[in-house]
Amino acid sequence: MNNLVNNIVTASNDYIFFSKKNISSLINAMDDLLIQLDEFGNVVFIHAPHCCSDAFELSKPKKLKIKDLMSAEIEKNIMDGFAINKNNKTAEYEYQQKIGNDIKWFSAKSTPLFNKNKFEGCLVISRDITNKKVIEEMLKKIIRELKMINSCNQALFKIKKEQELLDLICKLIVTEGEYRMAWIGLNNNGLSIQPAAKYGEVGNFLNKTFVKWGDEICGVNLSAGNYIVCQNIETDEKVAVWKAEALKNGYRSFVVLPLEYGEKVGTLIIYSDEINFFKKEEVKILVELSNDLSYGIISLRNQQKKEKTEQDLFMRTQELERINNLMIGRELKMIDLKQEINDLKNKININ
Repeated sequence: MNNLVNNIVTASNDYIFFSKKNISSLINAMDDLLIQLDEFGNVVFIHAPHCCSDAFELSKPKKLKIKDLMSAEIEKNIMDGFAINKNNKTAEYEYQQKIGNDIKWFSAKSTPLFNKNKFEGCLVISRDITNKKVIEEMLKKIIRELKMINSCNQALFKIKKEQELLDLICKLIVTEGEYRMAWIGLNNNGLSIQPAAKYGEVGNFLNKTFVKWGDEICGVNLSAGNYIVCQNIETDEKVAVWKAEALKNGYRSFVVLPLEYGEKVGTLIIYSDEINFFKKEEVKILVELSNDLSYGIISLRNQQKKEKTEQDLFMRTQELERINNLMIGRELKMIDLKQEINDLKNKININ
């Protein structure tokens, strides 16, 4: 470790003084990955907290290369940085690495080491930024979902025909929500779910998938009014009957959302091409969408009923007016007829 410590002390200039012992203790306490390369790209020092408890220094005769320690992709990143360092420039990059069963994100910074204008290698410091990436991705998804919700709400206000609304909602979910497929099924008198609208990578899936209203999906009765999430179609035995066709279309997870507002309207089912895609925050937003859509469908149907009632009332009124006018016409004719009869009687009496 002396080689690395000496470089750190040298880089500190004459204004700050470090204890080599303290620096060694500090390095061993770090969670970051540290790698020092010599001027030929050989690894002379490595501190890998996820692989071993303490840092260790490698003797030059071993001439261990990055490819002996890391994957080809990571090796390329480090050696690209090494090439930049030779020009006395710092290199920064991000990469992924599998550790155990997890895929981790790392942010790396490669700093050149010079001594009297002579390039002596570089120091690579790599930090785990997985949590940061997860939060960033979550925020992106939430922003995307809110944008989709806003577009869907605009559609609910503007569109006056139910089928047109259902078609557009499915399209917005896929195009703006970036899902694999979405479809809406309507309650067929409590007997089955009748596909009414769809968008995305549908294939023959809906032709080969028949859902009854009382069916259970992932252990939850479809008519219970609760949302249902399947995070991994391939491993969930409760959806085995649809597995082959679902995987064929690139579906890996899905959520079933009830459409209900005073009555059971149907369901909205959304598919993703990623496993474990539907996180709690995202499902909450989608439930809000399904509630808004349920209200929109019922409102359109009520408006349609109102318009039909008004139309029926108008037609009935028109019919009554026609009959009334007909009756009035007959009455007038009867009055005229009676007058003619009276006139004839008067003429007879005179003669």
